[in-house]
Amino acid sequence: MFGGSLVTAGALGATNDTWELAATDAPTINEQPASQIRLAGEHATFNVSAVGHGFVAYQWYFQNNLIVGAQSDTLTIPSVGEATVGRYYVRVGSQCGSVTSRVATLTLNRNLQLLSAPGTIALLWSPNMNDTNVFLETADHLTGPWTIVPNPTIPFPVTPAGPAKFYRYRKPD
Repeated sequence: MFGGSLVTAGALGATNDTWELAATDAPTINEQPASQIRLAGEHATFNVSAVGHGFVAYQWYFQNNLIVGAQSDTLTIPSVGEATVGRYYVRVGSQCGSVTSRVATLTLNRNLQLLSAPGTIALLWSPNMNDTNVFLETADHLTGPWTIVPNPTIPFPVTPAGPAKFYRYRKPD
């Protein structure tokens, strides 16, 4: 709230008028949280940027449920997994009202993942069982040439010793 006084002089004498200006608009979201695709175990961070009159407060929600303690302009999911994928949004409020962000969806990328344990490295890949025309391919260089891995197991063991290899999961053209 802003205020002040105005002193004017006229034919009838001086007057002292006071005025007050009050902000009545709810906060404005300048940057919406963005949807993300992450591998299992990776972290995901949602951000929102908002402006409003006075103090601006934040409250994040997951699947329409309030996330206890998630009250800043940033929400970090430290380890993405089955229990953390879904719809996130934030309510931004001030003394003049509140506004809800767009929904940002966190999706788990199950197609190709790297699993590392002491002494072993494996690729986890999950082909769609309804689509038999999908291949795991390998190459010595990112630019190829690419070779189909014949009858790969799931998980597919990767040899930790030796030259670097590149892997991809794709449907042929």
